[in-house]
Amino acid sequence: MTDVSRLESLAQQLAARVREDDAESNLRWLRAELGTDPNAPISDVERLLFVAATAIPVNQRWSELTAWCRPTPVDSPVDNVKRRQMRRVA
Repeated sequence: MTDVSRLESLAQQLAARVREDDAESNLRWLRAELGTDPNAPISDVERLLFVAATAIPVNQRWSELTAWCRPTPVDSPVDNVKRRQMRRVA
């Protein structure tokens, strides 16, 4: 079972690290944290993680960044339809 809190923490760390450290250091760090083969060729998924990490604003909490996908007490059926459509696009 995947620990979502741990993955959230890794994502936040990676978002900060891509702004401070070089790609090779970050790849070694990420593979060590995830327990993946340090000598494997870099995969497209790993490349995508780095691209996505650069798009994460580091000045906002994770809960703020993902708030759009959680229902609120005042959600209307229209809001729920829009949310489902956004999830399909993402």
